[in-house]
Amino acid sequence: YSNKRLRLAFSMAIDKDQLIKDVLGGYGEKDYGPIPPNHWAFNKVLQTKDIPYKPKDATGIISSLGYEDRNKDGYFDKLSVSITVDKNDKINVNVAGEIVNYLKKIGVKAKVIQLDTPEFISSLISKNFDAFILGWTVKKELDPAPIWSSKGVYNFVGYKNKEIDDLIEKGILSLDREEGKKIWASFQTIILNDIPYTFLFVPSRINIVKNGIRGIEKGDHRLLAEHLDELWMPANKRITFDYASLGSHYQKMQKKVTKRPIPVARAPIVTAQNLLQENLNLQTGKEDTAKETGAVKKGEGKTAEKAGKTKTEEVVPIIRTLPQPIPEYTVQPIYPEAAKAVGAQGVVFVQVTVGINGNVKDVKILKSFGNSACDEAAIAAAKKWRFKPGTINGKPSEMTRTIPFNFRLP
Repeated sequence: YSNKRLRLAFSMAIDKDQLIKDVLGGYGEKDYGPIPPNHWAFNKVLQTKDIPYKPKDATGIISSLGYEDRNKDGYFDKLSVSITVDKNDKINVNVAGEIVNYLKKIGVKAKVIQLDTPEFISSLISKNFDAFILGWTVKKELDPAPIWSSKGVYNFVGYKNKEIDDLIEKGILSLDREEGKKIWASFQTIILNDIPYTFLFVPSRINIVKNGIRGIEKGDHRLLAEHLDELWMPANKRITFDYASLGSHYQKMQKKVTKRPIPVARAPIVTAQNLLQENLNLQTGKEDTAKETGAVKKGEGKTAEKAGKTKTEEVVPIIRTLPQPIPEYTVQPIYPEAAKAVGAQGVVFVQVTVGINGNVKDVKILKSFGNSACDEAAIAAAKKWRFKPGTINGKPSEMTRTIPFNFRLP
């Protein structure tokens, strides 16, 4: 599926509004790109550039690419799609089934391949798929590198765009919210134009609050933990008491509570989606503030038939942690006399590529404060650093780290 117009046709075949009604019962909203609409960095312009639902046009695009239906069975020859999905994730299974029906309506043979969670993760890592369904949570403090960087651990589709890599670096290092919005707006626009994914929907967050609470309206899907200062109770409905009487008040309330049987705890269903999200959280260590984003991801993996024959003994172990390179030997840069003489000071952010032996293979400036002498000093120091290499599945792997060097006059 390296042809962008073919990916466009697949996206145009899907009625996202109807999908939200059929799969989520209407509790969701359309997604437009890698950052969901409820996020501070969302580019609202994308709402006017969303790929429309036009199945007839989708069929026309496929025909224009040279695909034909010579045997007149209603399907294009030599064109089929298998959508791989974690069978334990019931929502994604239903989504895959609906998309199969949409693709068939435009003349594309399609089917769903349901795999156990370990097999599904194995198929992602080995790129053994045509397309798959998966969602992720976007953090308040953005770090999309694991999914969108050319070397991202979760870049299962092999998406590569040098401009996107540069924007990710700039966005992560930006300390100004308005500057960050501009950077992430460009990031979203480029990805929307490249169509490496079909973005589907963002499930709604359902808030349950006590009757009488003010500051929230019906249909409010905000994360209330971040808006507690906006919620309040009318004075005539408040219960007031002093701390001295708190104990007796609690005991009186407990006597009024009817005892109920303790519910039997059920083991949570483990899916590939929450396992991968757990690993992503371990890497970034940042607080969740945005909703889950659903996407169909197009890969250039092996054929659908082979994807369905993944053997259990070949399953790649589930990654629980992805240790990053740890500095073992560090060197601070020498403050250039020329920089001191002109009063130049600031922070130079350097990115190093750490090889599997822990040595620095490559160094580049991510962000400079404008003094070339300090930049050169930072690069020279970074080259001397030594690391305990990062690992994936317990094996040393090449990874990048960012090092800030602070040049400050006494």
